[in-house]
Amino acid sequence: MAIGGIKEHNIRQVTAIKIRQVKENFYLVGDRVSEVQPHCPAMAPGVVITAAKQADVVLSYFLGTAGEIIDR
Repeated sequence: MAIGGIKEHNIRQVTAIKIRQVKENFYLVGDRVSEVQPHCPAMAPGVVITAAKQADVVLSYFLGTAGEIIDR
């Protein structure tokens, strides 16, 4: 799993955080655009939403419903 930062915590960027299945057991969580840098730290809203989606991936994997959570 990977975490992407959010430059400005507006609703458009928060909803850009998606779950993507890269391989059978590898999921990428983030917006695939923003990255954390010294001048652009991770902002709390994006980190919290990304962490919640990561928890969804883990729980869904163990419940056998992982394919249902992927954002298309």
